[in-house]
Amino acid sequence: MNHWHQYPFVRIIIPFIAGIWLADYLNAYSLLLNWAIILLLCFSGFFIFFPAIFQLYRHRHYFGLLSSFVLMLMSFQITSLQINKSQEDIPKIPFQEKKNILVKVLDQVVEKKNSYQVKAKMVLLKDSLKYQNTDLNLIMYLEKSGKASNIRSGDYLFSTCILNRIRNADNPHDFNYQQYMARKGFYAQCYAGKDQYTIIKKGNQNIIKQNIRKIRKHILKSLKGKKQDAKEYSLAAAIILGFDEDLDPETRASFAGAGAMHILCVSGLHVGIIYLFFSSLLGFFKKFKHGNLLRSILVIMIIWLYAAITGFSPSVLRAASMFSFVAAGKMIRRQSYIYNTLAASAFLILLIDPMSLFSVGFQLSYTAVFFIVWLQPVFYRLFYFSHWLPDRAWAIVTVSVAATMGTFPISLYYFHLFPNYFMLTNLVVIPLSFLIVFNGILLILFSFFEIGQIVFSFSLKFMIISLHKSVAFIESIPGSTFRDVYLSETELFFLYVIMMLFFTMIIQRNYKLIKYAMSILLLVLLYNTLNKFSEISQAEMIAYNINKGMGVDFIQGKQHFFLTDSSTLRNTSGLNYAVKENWVARKLELARFIMTNQDFSSDNLHKKGNFLIFKNKLFLLLEKKADCLLPHSLQIDCVLLLNNLRMSLKEIDSLLSPRKIVITSKISDYAFSRYTTESTATGSTILDGRHKAIMVKLD
Repeated sequence: MNHWHQYPFVRIIIPFIAGIWLADYLNAYSLLLNWAIILLLCFSGFFIFFPAIFQLYRHRHYFGLLSSFVLMLMSFQITSLQINKSQEDIPKIPFQEKKNILVKVLDQVVEKKNSYQVKAKMVLLKDSLKYQNTDLNLIMYLEKSGKASNIRSGDYLFSTCILNRIRNADNPHDFNYQQYMARKGFYAQCYAGKDQYTIIKKGNQNIIKQNIRKIRKHILKSLKGKKQDAKEYSLAAAIILGFDEDLDPETRASFAGAGAMHILCVSGLHVGIIYLFFSSLLGFFKKFKHGNLLRSILVIMIIWLYAAITGFSPSVLRAASMFSFVAAGKMIRRQSYIYNTLAASAFLILLIDPMSLFSVGFQLSYTAVFFIVWLQPVFYRLFYFSHWLPDRAWAIVTVSVAATMGTFPISLYYFHLFPNYFMLTNLVVIPLSFLIVFNGILLILFSFFEIGQIVFSFSLKFMIISLHKSVAFIESIPGSTFRDVYLSETELFFLYVIMMLFFTMIIQRNYKLIKYAMSILLLVLLYNTLNKFSEISQAEMIAYNINKGMGVDFIQGKQHFFLTDSSTLRNTSGLNYAVKENWVARKLELARFIMTNQDFSSDNLHKKGNFLIFKNKLFLLLEKKADCLLPHSLQIDCVLLLNNLRMSLKEIDSLLSPRKIVITSKISDYAFSRYTTESTATGSTILDGRHKAIMVKLD
């Protein structure tokens, strides 16, 4: 990009994103903001009192730097204000106590496996004898009932419940759920049974939202038809509307393994089809005076109606914004530059909601489009086909390769997998998804006519079955997915730097850049090599925080032994959620499972009854009081408290005199309160793992 004046929004978006990232990193106002304001005033004063300096050609960059600084400061302030506003009521909330609250429902209820989830804003909180106003967003989980399913956005609920902070499990390399929800503005949660809340006021339904919901309901009903089974309907709803709540886990896993997950969420492909379809359909407007203006306005309105029906996901917002700018450019007969259009749509979204920057969908969507625009023409020019079919197939391949090159580092970072046959998958799914969306539009338009509904329902069913079978076949091919790959944030950043340098070198034929790319690559390899040497010599015990369960890792290099019980082992999803990220990040071998009620022996670890020896350390698995009746001469290095006992920590210490006592996640808060009723001034180090993982080095 040699002509920066053609891309004003590209120059705007870079400092704007920097300000958002900085505000999120600092989490609120800080001394940095005060210094930034002082520097800004100094620059502004210099500009006001010495304007002639900025008019000199050699000083032209100063104004650009000052403008970038102002934009960064502006986005920093906008984001900080949003963070502070969502957090300001947290100090006055009495968590872990049963309170009376009045909440306003913010969105439609979402059915979960065991409850209904409601996003709400707390309006009133009863503290002592009076009510106080609050403005805190919270997640409510309501017992499944007909009453809960009838709750609508705008309703007011009065509830008596225990408020809890949204917290992480705090396991190593765990998904930061607390940060994820905080970026959405939610810091608290509660559960209410069907008798613990009352709908005291039905909210006034927003007429626009109400009509959009009716349209969505009608479309879903049309897609369901009379002959679509549940799996076909769920796929059609996901591809056409992004409505993926009915997709079963097997279908999700199949599409993820084949590299076709992107067609199950509404994106630029879908919005592009809508744009092309209705632009062509309304082409006759060109014959009339101001017809081009009217057509562009109608197309933009249809695009945003579709975005509203699909739920305004980041990918839809990005695509809707982009195509709106393209349509507006055609309306005023001006050329639109794709980089500028892309940056303008990102700026619009981030201006409305700065926290969208941290959405995985936002990152994947914009990265994919940027790399398609940047690299696809380069790849496409590598081969020339004179016939239409191979040329179109090659175009699809190059789009697929460009998008995948751009997004695979993010996919590895978040999902730890890579679909090896993505090119083959996209050759099939992109044309089929185009036909499915096109067919879906026709089905919706002709749903009022029985013959039209029958014809287009049948053709949609055939396409959905073809798509599903094709994806399942590709996913079943051996080696279809490269799994359990871990990237740290540092590795993610440098991988993108290396990629940008490498492709810039290829495109611009600037081979001097190779030395920078190779230098960074060598530094990354050196960093990884040093980490591997430290990991080989590592010896550690980790007691994980597992909901209603327990699990303890004994790690020696890449080998590890996992101590657990049968009830935890049966809870596969909870166990994987707690431990898998750490196992993948540390590149550990397959775990050797040890049950608490079984003996075990290997070269590195021995377990007999309630005793376990690892790295010359003696562990006692304490499940009952009788386990404490041991000779005083026996030196216990660590006691693992695995069960709720009627005794205090001081008693345990006096009977066993261990160096450490680890309270595992199996211990309830109520039992822990009994342990601590007496003085806990002991000679042992107490490590509380009820709400976080405990890591103990054994070297």
